[in-house]
Amino acid sequence: MSDGPPAPSSLASSAQGSGQAFHLPRSVGVTALIGLVLFGSVLVLALAVPFLPGRAKYPWIVMIMCAPVFAVFASMSWTMWRRRNEEVLTSASGITWCPRPDRRRATPWSEVVAIREYPFRQRLELTDRSGQHVPLEYQLTNFARLREIVRSNTPHLRERHALMRAFRRHAFLRCQNPVAALIFSGLAIVAAVQHEILAGAVGLGLLVFAAVAYGRELRSMDVGPRGLVLRRGFRSRVIPWHEVAGVALLDVPGRAGPVQTVRVVLGEGGWIDINMVAEGTIALCDAVEAGWREPGK
Repeated sequence: MSDGPPAPSSLASSAQGSGQAFHLPRSVGVTALIGLVLFGSVLVLALAVPFLPGRAKYPWIVMIMCAPVFAVFASMSWTMWRRRNEEVLTSASGITWCPRPDRRRATPWSEVVAIREYPFRQRLELTDRSGQHVPLEYQLTNFARLREIVRSNTPHLRERHALMRAFRRHAFLRCQNPVAALIFSGLAIVAAVQHEILAGAVGLGLLVFAAVAYGRELRSMDVGPRGLVLRRGFRSRVIPWHEVAGVALLDVPGRAGPVQTVRVVLGEGGWIDINMVAEGTIALCDAVEAGWREPGK
């Protein structure tokens, strides 16, 4: 369960999205410029360390370790700066991606064969029949509206998603607590062998914490004929379709930006939020909504 009011599910007709434009906010360009100046300056300094007067200890090691890191960040800032004027245009016939004023790529809706989400990169990516990609950044103005336009104009993908049954959380989320439990158990064993009572108690406490977190975390979801099955570490819960009052795809604010989330609204007045799905929250939303609305449910 999460805080916030439940949002109703709504998907406009496939004719929506005619003549609309979506841009990156000015803050993206400002952030890119600051990053370019900052990381570029530190990169130059790291490259100059071996040649500066009053040589630092192990200057070449400092350069080899620091320069690649700041080069990556400087490159990311440069890429962001070049795309600061990115624009996405939608119409009834298709979507046009304009990363720069001198470059644009038009894709008919009928040519879109896949939608893939990259939550950690804050990006939604469309793929056409030729294998070309159309990246849609979460930072685009009114991104929720753009996402609904994409969904409403790709009914062939919704039909495919409706047939999907098994969904999992991202591998990183599924592995973090088991890995932490292994590390903490190793710490507790080493401490016990060395008769370090305090360190052993700390390791054991962290192990219990990781085990509890594993038991509570949502790991996979199954869309079945009778309801939605939520599988956690040590238990499962079945939500019958007759207890579901609505399904919505919305953005929940997160520390790194908006998080695409499927909200399952329950008739009893509560709701369940599901995000970071390996197969995509759009696919999960379509599958859950299809299962809930199927005749006889």
